[in-house]
Amino acid sequence: MGERVKRETGFYDLQISIGTDDYEANFVDRSEVGYIYQLTKNGDVLLQATAQFTTYDPNLNLWNMDGTLVWELGGMQPVIFVDGENLNETYRLEGSYFPYQINGNLIFVARKNGRYSIVYDGKFTGPEFDAIEMAYCCAMVPLVRGSGQYWFVGSREGKTYLVSIR
Repeated sequence: MGERVKRETGFYDLQISIGTDDYEANFVDRSEVGYIYQLTKNGDVLLQATAQFTTYDPNLNLWNMDGTLVWELGGMQPVIFVDGENLNETYRLEGSYFPYQINGNLIFVARKNGRYSIVYDGKFTGPEFDAIEMAYCCAMVPLVRGSGQYWFVGSREGKTYLVSIR
């Protein structure tokens, strides 16, 4: 997991090394549409993305998942980048959230057409949900990931489910 480094801007950048390469996810500037971030490799810009700042720092996580770089940028339309690939664009999503790895495969929450699903190993898996509880900040049930497990609370058709994926 990437290291958080506080800058003089007041924002936190993320740094991680994979092999001999050094990666950083940095706050760059503010614009009319949000906060601009860059992902760099050995100082060279790989990509730039904009996040609308809410009540939490949208520069969420930078991971090394078996040599694959995974960057999670939150905000009003959260997005996950995998080795520079924007998963919202790849899967035509309204948002991608909480990346993790189970058995060497990427797992994350996807919002598409106003509904929530789990994507595991590149495939939409299991039922859709009307909502999945995800706390980036406060006052919600957290989505929990760790020890090879992915736990969340989802609801559909007025029923609530506790889901554990291992």
